[in-house]
Amino acid sequence: MLHLLSEFIKYKDNVVKLAEFYYEHAAILMELKGRFPNWENYVNQYLSAEVRAGLRERGVPL
Repeated sequence: MLHLLSEFIKYKDNVVKLAEFYYEHAAILMELKGRFPNWENYVNQYLSAEVRAGLRERGVPL
């Protein structure tokens, strides 16, 4: 799980890399989403509005 967090932080400003990261690890991320109900707070805290909009355009469910 630490690997996932480090990759997320590493690419937090890169929409393309984050979208690729999501699709490579979708199953694990969906499991974590269920375990951490406050996940949206972290997304809003660490990702800019522009990055979140770019991810939504690429089909990443936020």
